[in-house]
Amino acid sequence: MNCNITDLSLKTPSEFKNVGAQIFQLFAEYLKSKKVEDSSKQQLLDELKALDQHLREHVSPLLLVHLSGHHLQLSRSLVI
Repeated sequence: MNCNITDLSLKTPSEFKNVGAQIFQLFAEYLKSKKVEDSSKQQLLDELKALDQHLREHVSPLLLVHLSGHHLQLSRSLVI
């Protein structure tokens, strides 16, 4: 596979900017909710499912093999 590092971009394509963007907010709402019938749990699950589906469709499993917790911590500082 001929891949030049300059061909790769870390910038998120505009059509993917909203994928998973509300996970932290929805998780906080779910933790704060006191009602069992509150819809916050379902909203959080829907957002997590959307992110999972996006990753399955657009991320190669080979890229995730060597991903560690440290990489995930660094990724928050790379958000553009």
